[in-house]
Order: sequence, then structure tokens, then C-alpha cells
Amino acid sequence: MEFINNNTTSIVSECFVQPHQYHHHACADSDERPPKHNSPFYLTPWDLYFINSQNHTQKGLLFAKPCESDQFMIDSLLDRLKHSLSLTLTHFCPLAGRIRTIQHENENGNESPVSYCSFYVDCKDSPGVKFIHATSDLTISDIISPPDDIVPRSAIRKFFHDDRELVDLHEKSLVTITVTELVDGVFIGCSMNHIVADGNSFCHFFNMWSEIFQQALHHHHQHQPSTVDISRPPVLNPWFPDGQGPLMKVPFNYENQTTASSKLPDPSVNSSPNKDGVVITKIFHFSSETISKLKAKANAECINCNCTNNNNNIIISSFQSLSAFLWRSITRARNLPPHQINVFMLPVNNRSKLNPPLSEDYFGNSVGIIVGGVTTTSELLQNGLGWAALKLHQAVVNYTDKEIRQWVDVWVQCPRTLNGNDRFREVEGNNNVSTLGINDFSKFNTIGNEFGLGKPLAFCSGMKGDKLSDGNMTIYSGRQPGSVDVELCLYHHTISNLQSDHDFVQFLC
Repeated sequence: MEFINNNTTSIVSECFVQPHQYHHHACADSDERPPKHNSPFYLTPWDLYFINSQNHTQKGLLFAKPCESDQFMIDSLLDRLKHSLSLTLTHFCPLAGRIRTIQHENENGNESPVSYCSFYVDCKDSPGVKFIHATSDLTISDIISPPDDIVPRSAIRKFFHDDRELVDLHEKSLVTITVTELVDGVFIGCSMNHIVADGNSFCHFFNMWSEIFQQALHHHHQHQPSTVDISRPPVLNPWFPDGQGPLMKVPFNYENQTTASSKLPDPSVNSSPNKDGVVITKIFHFSSETISKLKAKANAECINCNCTNNNNNIIISSFQSLSAFLWRSITRARNLPPHQINVFMLPVNNRSKLNPPLSEDYFGNSVGIIVGGVTTTSELLQNGLGWAALKLHQAVVNYTDKEIRQWVDVWVQCPRTLNGNDRFREVEGNNNVSTLGINDFSKFNTIGNEFGLGKPLAFCSGMKGDKLSDGNMTIYSGRQPGSVDVELCLYHHTISNLQSDHDFVQFLC
């Protein structure tokens, strides 16, 4: 369904970038490196949940090349990107590391290939972050103005690289940066293994890299600094439940490099009907005025129908209002049977939910995936926007420190890893369920990242897994203040139905 089939993207060069202080402490005795680069970075239950998922956060920025009069030189840009990345990694040293394993005594008998292992990130002896320079014959318009606004996934996917094909977990780069020179633009893509960081930490790293790059520009004609202070240093202090850590045991199968508890359904396999369709990606734009209207409508409906149990202090957020609007609209476009079960999944940042809370700059994974709502098609569509938004609101409110610690306690008793949407499957119990899942990147500073090329034209996604999955949604900040872009991965016929739905399109820009 995509218009770009024969584009050429070629790798020009590959190298590895290490934390800058590695170079200034390089000597025969590696123990002279700074202490934080010597210390292992231990993985928490939240991190270990992804040890076998092959999930990567893949996001990147599209920039226009400067005018010809500016004598744009890609080599100069690459040098500055590498230098600033090296400086950034002195603060985010786990990203330059590699996963290491401690194998424990076999607890399942000598003939079993399954052993219990502990995992951590070695920040001391590793080659660093993989850095790739590539070229493409695509143009900016191919990416941001494709026919019918259908995202050219096969083309954008080539702007990201990772080591998911490597069998040996210990050899995988945790981060790969790919700088692709287009005909009239530059794409800076980052692929980060979900083992070490969630979306919050991913954007934190990207923001600080941009901050350091811009600081380094001021020293362009001066001696480049060996260290740079940043406005938001990451908190490299992994959180463990009381009495646990820092090494957590996980059953691991050395014969196929997988955890023993990971035999779960492939995330690319859709759980909703119409599996024979083609999944495409399309971006829909919502203005700040539209978001305000949806929020006002959701809150007014909650009050008018007494959904709030006479508690008019409940305020449905913009995110919850938009999520409910998408949930109802997509369910309607899917033409599902009246008694079809529909589930809406929401990510919640555990940092602020814990008691005491973690810093927002806590580095690593700290996100819970919760069931925002479970209902039938008829119930969802017969009730209004406010009813659906309130279900999502209540799910977030009811997700507290108690629920977070309960999930971790269960994990400690029976460690398991993600290889498919198993939290969703725990809820549904069967495959006859239609699901939607949403990620919210609109709360992060994405379009504000600059690398000497002016404001980015777009913030683009790669792919978490190997295939697109029907029902995935991501919200990003738009270029206009207060606006958002919603990226929908749905079957082609569902997208077509959405575009013909007056109740949906009336809220688009």
C-alpha cells in the first residue's frame, strides 16, 4: 500500500562512540576510568521484563539541509554529532554498555537447558554506542507529504538500525544512532533497546544530547570541552523492592538465548478480527482548539449524566479525552459486533505513582501498562465521550503505589518476560477481543531538539517489533503550540472508514 518501493538507502560508514572521559582516561589500567563508568548498572524487574522482547524505541528527527550558500558539509555535522554524543554518554553511561550475564546453579536438573541467570549492564568493557552514516535517494516531501498521508513505513524503517538479529545477547548494542543524508535533508534516528530505558528516559537522553550539541556549538572556534554540565542529569539509581536486588534471578534458556517464561504470542499477531487485511500507518492532526473542545465535551458529559457520582471536582485530562475519542471512533470504524469485547490499554509513569515518588529524571524503565477500559461495542458506542473518558480517568486514578508494588512482588515470586502483549492476554483470557494501545509522547520535548540544522520538520517513529500491529497508536506534539499528531496503525479498511466518518473528521485540522 506504500508508494515507495525502490528507494535506495546505503550505509556509508560505521563506528562506535564511547563516553568522552574514556578517551581522557585511556591507559593500560582501565580502573582509572571515572567510578560511574566502572560500576555495573543493575537491571530492575521493570527492565528485566523486556530482556527477551526484542522491543526497541525507535524515534528520529527530520531536518532540512541548509541552503547551498551555507556550504553544508555532512562530515562536519557527523564530527559534531559524535563529539556531543560522546559528551552525553558521560552522563548516560549505561547506554554505551553491554548486557552481561551471571549464570546460577541449574535449579531444574542437569538435563534441562534452563538455568537461572542474573543480568546487568557492563559500563566498563564495551565498544560503545553504534554510530552509522547512511545516504538515501529520498526527499523530505517523500517523508512528510506522501500520497494520502500514508506513512511510508518501509522507507522510514531503513533510517533505523539495531542488533535484534544478533543471537548473542551480550553482543547487542543497546543504542544505535543512524544519521541518514537525504537529497535535501538529514534524518537523525535513534534506536534504543527497551531493556535499558522507557520512552521517558529515551526522550531525556535525546533532549540532553541536543542540549550538549548546542552548548558545543558555542565552542566551535575554541578548545572543545571534555565535560559539559546538563540541566537534567539522569538519576542512575535503579529501584528495587525492599529486600531485593541488585541481582535478580530470571530463568534463561541458553540453547536459544531466551527466557524460559517468554513463550507467549507474537506481538505482531493481531487479536482483533479481519486478520487478512493490510496494516498501514497514517497520521491525523488535531489543533489545540480541537483538543480543548474534546476536553470540554468530555467533562461536560460527565457532569450532565452524573457519571462523577456528584463529584464535580473530577477533571478529565486532554489526553484522556482524546484517547476516549479515538477509542470510540476506531471501534465504530472497525464495524465490530455489538457484543464484541473491547479493551483499551494505557501506559502510566510509575515514577510519580510510587510512594515515595521517584525523580522524573530516574533512568531506566518505570512504566506500567494498565487496562484503561473493558466494555462491549454496543456499550461503548451507546454511551458518550464523557463515559469512555471517565473509565480511562478512573483506571489511572486507581493505579497507585499498591498496584505497582503488587505487580513487582508477583514478578519476584515468578519472574516473567515480555514476548507479546502478555499483560493484555492476562486480562482477556481468549483471542476474541479487540484491543487498542496508546503511547503518549506529546508530554515530551521532541520538536525542540536541535542539532545545528534549525527546527526539525518532523518527529518520526520506527518500529518496536518486527511487524506493524493493528491497534497501536502514538500521540506526538504537533508543530503548532498545543496541537498533536496522532499516528494510527490500523487495517487499511479501518482507516478508510475513519476518513468517511463525519463524527471523526469534524475534529481534524
